[in-house]
Amino acid sequence: MSRASSRKIHSEVGQRYDFDTKGIIECQIVYNARNGYWVREDTFDRRMISDSLNHYEGFGALEGKTVLDLGGNCGGFTRMALLAGAKQVISLEPCPHNHQILCINAPEATNLNAAVTDGTTGTTTFYYTDSRRSSSSSSINIRRNSSDLKITVAAYNVNELLEKYKPDIMKMDIEGKEYDILDAMGEVPDYVRQFAVEFHSFSKVSMKYPDKYFPESTWDREVKGFKFFGKMRHNDYLFRRK
Repeated sequence: MSRASSRKIHSEVGQRYDFDTKGIIECQIVYNARNGYWVREDTFDRRMISDSLNHYEGFGALEGKTVLDLGGNCGGFTRMALLAGAKQVISLEPCPHNHQILCINAPEATNLNAAVTDGTTGTTTFYYTDSRRSSSSSSINIRRNSSDLKITVAAYNVNELLEKYKPDIMKMDIEGKEYDILDAMGEVPDYVRQFAVEFHSFSKVSMKYPDKYFPESTWDREVKGFKFFGKMRHNDYLFRRK
């Protein structure tokens, strides 16, 4: 039997941004037997899941914990936390097409098709990235590679989320909005014992954020740089309270 004919294809049809038409097109959702996740064809879903499994393997003691995943994407970390025994995982993903895959990969989680914001709870604008394969870098921030395609999505204020769920563990990968969210929080609540965050800038101002919100006197840190086409693009930090 050929590899193509033996592939497991999901009954649902996926969708993704199309670089050529600048619109949304349909695509197959296929099962990746190597890691046990569903992914869309012709996207970076598989890469994003692989990065999650590698970057967040340093999380310890997930069993019985409440986890808040800001930027759930297609479910890499959300499913990982569930499999590790998390009591509850709340995952926010604003892109409706990513959210579909997130729900397929982690149906036991509380999966919100919404963005986290430093403003009021309600709605916000979501901008698709003008990319051939990217399923991960669209954002509620207008970025250098943003397309003209945008939609309105639900939005939840970060402090209201924290007050409601009081997570033991947080992960935040929201494509450049991390700085605004940390500023809106003011400080990381004491009940958050582990916090993973991806910083997308190496400017002098941006590089002050780890020390500002996660001082080494209070937090242990693990840093994993991310290279894209051979160039360092951003840093993934994993902070644990001492």
